[in-house]
Amino acid sequence: MMSDVGLTFVFHPEQRPNSNISRDQNVHIYPRDATRLVARTVATPIIIVLVLVPVIICNAVEAVTTRLAIIILATSAFVTALGLLTRGHVLELVMTGAT
Repeated sequence: MMSDVGLTFVFHPEQRPNSNISRDQNVHIYPRDATRLVARTVATPIIIVLVLVPVIICNAVEAVTTRLAIIILATSAFVTALGLLTRGHVLELVMTGAT
């Protein structure tokens, strides 16, 4: 049966394709592409929030000094998040902060 084949891989890891990456047959190392996809999926909403929340806050605030402080804090948080979540070099991060 076709459905038994999928269950075999779940309950019997030694029969799983490409399971010989690790010496331990009970350990499965996910491919780099899948890990990269999950990382980008997690990082994207964080970056979107860091970009859009300051815009919404600045629209609600009328004081120019407060808006400037929000922009400075938001830009610092954005550049810090990009530095931690990506492999950006210092020059690239400076250019991101400048734009």
